[in-house]
Amino acid sequence: MTLDFENFEMPAMISKNMAVAQKNTHCVLDLETFSNTPNSVIVSIGAVCFSNDTPDHEMGAFYIRVDPQDCVSYGLEINAATVQWWLKQNDKARLEVAKEDGYPLIDAIEEFSDWYAANGCTSLWGNGAGFDNVIIDNAVKKLNDQGHNVKPSWSYRHHQCFRTMRKQFPGHQDKESRGLIAHNAMSDALVQALELQKILRSLKCHQGN
Repeated sequence: MTLDFENFEMPAMISKNMAVAQKNTHCVLDLETFSNTPNSVIVSIGAVCFSNDTPDHEMGAFYIRVDPQDCVSYGLEINAATVQWWLKQNDKARLEVAKEDGYPLIDAIEEFSDWYAANGCTSLWGNGAGFDNVIIDNAVKKLNDQGHNVKPSWSYRHHQCFRTMRKQFPGHQDKESRGLIAHNAMSDALVQALELQKILRSLKCHQGN
């Protein structure tokens, strides 16, 4: 996938569809947040979509920075310990979440939902059963509690846990992805997508045998 992580001048939003839309597309979701609870403020949303046979340069990519203050206005929370943790991270990741050009929460959610639907995604993979998917669903609820009518293109039936797959099927990490930026939503989503695709290909191979 051609994304310039080395120079790390990412725009506030990236929306790249798969080269060929396919049914049963997987989407790996990664959020950067200012808390580790379901009610966390979201500062960026990163996602990569693919099928088993998608070359990495044809995968779809999505990235958007979110305005933390707008999240707070909907009742989402900032945790001091998490903010302190961010202060200790590498400069590139830390400076990315500190940028002040984030989108309003509702715009970020709706842009992601439209991209998810446009790519025919039917599986939403978060890194942990209680983190990414739970947080984004809670953000949708907060928006709707205050009078919006957000109808995400995913449902609870789409939720999957990447961490479980990684634990059950180790040894599929993409070595070339280690040079990307840890704790950047776009970079982390790509690393996880490449690993998950290898796992799914391996399972398909074994099932075929």
